[in-house]
Amino acid sequence: MNVADTFILRAKQGIEVPPKVAHQFRNESSSDVRFLVVSVPKAHGDRIEI
Repeated sequence: MNVADTFILRAKQGIEVPPKVAHQFRNESSSDVRFLVVSVPKAHGDRIEI
């Protein structure tokens, strides 16, 4: 996985991002998106927003 990779995920799909790999999430659809982030071990600044 490198900075130029693009992954398109559909409903109920996921992706694992290795530690220290720069990444971003972008919703290019007109639909709302909900996503779950799990950091193991816990990363600095982790939080839960509901």
